Amino acid sequence: MKVYKIEDGMLDLDFKGGDFVRIEDYAELQHRLDALAVENAMLKSGIADITFMRDDDFFASTQEAQRVMGFLVNIKTPATDAYLNSVRAEGVDIFNKHFNCEDISDEILHFADRLRSGTHETADKAG
Repeated sequence: MKVYKIEDGMLDLDFKGGDFVRIEDYAELQHRLDALAVENAMLKSGIADITFMRDDDFFASTQEAQRVMGFLVNIKTPATDAYLNSVRAEGVDIFNKHFNCEDISDEILHFADRLRSGTHETADKAG
């Protein structure tokens, strides 16, 4: 989401349409989005722990529990993965700007792009 400011009564002329968001409202929306992403990441991590259940424990559980566990381990979260990857990439971009890494800037930007696309090994894979 892009945030546009009005300065001296003038709006950014590159605005391509859509709804306007007050900066105060944007901060609240960003906070809510970040909180949702954290919750989803925690749920996803907890679900991943189910895959490490011993076979004896799994087969000793009820059929309903087995069905639920089978469903949970196959949940896909592409929106959460993409958002978390974009947050990581934003951190890399901020690092690059803050430390003015001109000699390795291309590599840093490539790393950030790979995080955004989900192709870096540390990125959450969409799915």
